[in-house]
Amino acid sequence: MNIEPRNFLNLVNYLPGLVILIFSMLALNSSLSLMEANQNLLNVYKEYSHDLLRLDDDYHEFKSNYYAYLSGSKLVDEKTLLKSYTDFSERHHNTLLKVHLSDMEPKPENYIRQLTMIQTDMAGIMDIIAHRDRVVTEKSQAYVAKTLDAVQQSLESLGYSFYSEEQERELSEVKEEKEAWLYWSVLAIGLSGFLLVVLNSDKLRKLKLINEEKKLTLGLLTTRLAAMEASRDGIGLIDKDGNLTYMNNALMKLHNIPEDEVSNYINQPWESLYAQEGREEILEGRREIQKAAMVELKEKSYWRGESPIAIKDGEVVNAELSLTLLPEGGFVGTVRDISERLRTDKEKKELESQFYQAQKMEAIGRLAGGIAHDFNNILAAMNGYAEFLMDDLEESSPQHKFAANILQAGRQARDLVDQMLAFSRRKESSKDSLDLTIPVHETLSMLQATLPKTIEVNTKIETKHAPINGNASQIAQAIMNLCVNAKDAIEDEHGTLTVGLDIVSSDQFDVLVDELPAEGETPPIRFEIPQSGHTRLILGHMVKGQEYVCLSVEDSGSGMSQVIMEHIFEPFFTTKPVDKGTGLGLATVHGVVASHRGAMVIDSTLGKGTRFDLLFPLAEGAVLEEVPDQAQVFAEGGSGCILLVEDQGSVRDMMMNMLERLGYEAAACVSGLEALEVLRENPGAFDLVLTDHNMPKMTGLELVQQIHMDFPDLPFILLSGYSEQKLKDMMHEHPAIKAVLRKPIAKHILSEKIQAVLTGH
Repeated sequence: MNIEPRNFLNLVNYLPGLVILIFSMLALNSSLSLMEANQNLLNVYKEYSHDLLRLDDDYHEFKSNYYAYLSGSKLVDEKTLLKSYTDFSERHHNTLLKVHLSDMEPKPENYIRQLTMIQTDMAGIMDIIAHRDRVVTEKSQAYVAKTLDAVQQSLESLGYSFYSEEQERELSEVKEEKEAWLYWSVLAIGLSGFLLVVLNSDKLRKLKLINEEKKLTLGLLTTRLAAMEASRDGIGLIDKDGNLTYMNNALMKLHNIPEDEVSNYINQPWESLYAQEGREEILEGRREIQKAAMVELKEKSYWRGESPIAIKDGEVVNAELSLTLLPEGGFVGTVRDISERLRTDKEKKELESQFYQAQKMEAIGRLAGGIAHDFNNILAAMNGYAEFLMDDLEESSPQHKFAANILQAGRQARDLVDQMLAFSRRKESSKDSLDLTIPVHETLSMLQATLPKTIEVNTKIETKHAPINGNASQIAQAIMNLCVNAKDAIEDEHGTLTVGLDIVSSDQFDVLVDELPAEGETPPIRFEIPQSGHTRLILGHMVKGQEYVCLSVEDSGSGMSQVIMEHIFEPFFTTKPVDKGTGLGLATVHGVVASHRGAMVIDSTLGKGTRFDLLFPLAEGAVLEEVPDQAQVFAEGGSGCILLVEDQGSVRDMMMNMLERLGYEAAACVSGLEALEVLRENPGAFDLVLTDHNMPKMTGLELVQQIHMDFPDLPFILLSGYSEQKLKDMMHEHPAIKAVLRKPIAKHILSEKIQAVLTGH
C-alpha cells in the first residue's frame, strides 16, 4: 500500500493526539480505580468502626449486668443477663459475618481471629454462668473477671489492627501500582502534548498568519465597501443568473430608490431597476450597443460606453456605463450620470462656434473698414473734381450733365462706403434720442412708392412711441436694406411684406445676460435648427428684465438655408444676380445692430419666408427732439489764408483747387512735420489749418498738440475717412480743434465749416 507523503504527514500529526487520548483514558481509569479503592477502604473503616463501637457498648452492658447479677441486685436477674449476652453475641456474629461476606481483598485475618477469640471467651463466661447456681466461687469469679478483661483488651485492639503488616503491605502495593499508572499516564499525556505542540508549531504559525491575513482582508473589504458606498458613481453587483445582489447609495439616488424599497430590487433581475420604457429601450434601442458590449466583454472582460437610460417614473438620464466580468460569473456595473457634462459640452461647442463666427466677422469688419478708408480718399478727389467740372461747364452743355452724373455716382459710392463703415463699426456716428416710429413711417412711405403693386405691404405698428438712443439715418438705412432684401426674396414679386413695431420684454427671448457687453465688442452669433428646413440665427444679447423696441420685417419669400444664413453678414456675399445687389445690405444691418448694442433674431423656413426682429433697448423717459430737415448752408466765398496738410496727392490737389475756388489763399504740406516747419518759419501767416488726421509719422491730432503750444490762437479743422465720433471727442478735449469733417467733403459743406470757424459763428 502506497501512502502519499502528505497523508503520512497528516497521520504523524494525528498520532500524538491519539496517544494523548489513550493515555488520558488510562489516567482517568487509574484515577477512578484509585479513588474507588480509597473510598471503599474508607467506607469499610467507617462501617466497621461503627460496628465495633456498638459491639463495645453491648459488651459494657453485659459486663455491668454481670457484676450487678453477681452482687445479687434485684434489678438484674439471670434472664436479663442472658439477654445482654444474646445481644452481644448477635452483634458479634453480624460483625464477623460482614467481614466474611465483604469483597475486601485481602481479608483482615487478625481482625477475624480476635473476633473469634472474643466469641470463645464470652461463650466460656456464659457457660460458667449457665451451669452453676447463683453461688459462684471465688475461683470462677476470678476467671470470669480475667476473661472479661481479655475481651476488653481484644475489643480495644480491634480498632488498631484491622490489617496485619503483610496485608497493609499488599494494599500499599496495589495502591502504588494504580498511582504509577496514573503518573505515567499523565507523563505520557504531557510528552504527547509537547510533541503535538512541536509538530503543530508550524501549523500554529501558519494559522496565525492566516488569521492576520483574514483580519487584513476583512479590513480591506470594509474599506472597499465604505469606498463603494461613498462613491459618486452608481455601483451594482450582478450574479451569474443576472440578479442584482448589491447596489450602493449613488445607484439608489440615480434611480430614485428609497432605502426602505431596496429589498424589492435585491436578488431580482437587474433590469427591474429601469422603468418599463427603459427595459423596452434596452431591448430595442440599444441592441447594437449590447452586441458590441458582449463581444468586448468576452474578449477583454471589460466594456465602457455611453447610452441614455430610463430610470424610475420613466425619466431619461444620459449615462456612462461600464461592465466588468467577475471570476465566479456575473459582472460588476458602474453608472455615471453625464447629463450635465453633455449639456456643458454642447454649450461649449456653441460658444466655440460663436467665438469663431465673431472672430470671422471681426476680421471681415477690419478688412471692410480698411477698404472704406482708402476708398474715401479716392472718392474725395473724384467728387471734388466732378464739382469743379460742374462749376466750369455750362449747365446746358452735355459735359455738365456728364459731370453731374459722375458726382451722383460718387455720392452713391460714398453711401456704399457708409454701409461698409457701419458694418465694421469704425464709423461711430452720434446717437440721439429718437422715436423709432418716425424712420419706420418714412421708410414705409418710400417703399410704397417704389415696391411693385403685386407685393402687399402690411404694417403692424403696436405702439405710438418707441423711444431709443440711436442714429436715425443708420436705422432708416437698415430698414430699407431689410425691405429691399425681402422684396428680392419674394418670387415673381407676388407676396406680402410686413413691417412691425412693438414694445417687448427681453424675457421672451433666449439671449439673456445680466448686463450688456462692452461697447465695441463683437456680438456673438449662434444657430438653432428646430426642425429640417427651419433655421434660427441669434445675434447679440439682451439684458434680463429690460424692455426693448422690436422692429420686425417679415416676408413670404423663399427663405434661407443654414448654409446661406452662415454667410449673410459677410460683405459682398449675395445670392442676387450681379446687377441687383452689392452684398452689403445685411452687413450694414449687422453693423447698425452692433453699434446700437442691440440684438437680432432671424427666423427662416425654406419655402415659407423669413422674419427679421431687430431689438433696441427702450429709452425710458427720453426727450425726443426733432431733427431739422436740412442744415443751414452758408454762402460760398470768403477770405483768409489756409494751410492744407494732406499726404494723398490726388486729394491734396483737389482740396487746393476747392479752397482757391472758394476764394481762399492756400498752401499745402504733405506731412505734419513739414507743416510744423512751415508754421514756425511763417508765424502769423495762416488763419486756419485744414489737416488730415490719418497720416504717417505724425497724425493730425499730434500736429494740433505740437502747434498749439507755439500758436495757441490758431484754429484747426480735422479731416478723416472714419471714426468721426472719436474725432469729435478729441475736438471737445482740445480747444484748438474747431470742427471735424469726414471725407469725401462737398464744397458747400467745406465752405460752411471754414466760414463758421473763421467768423466764430
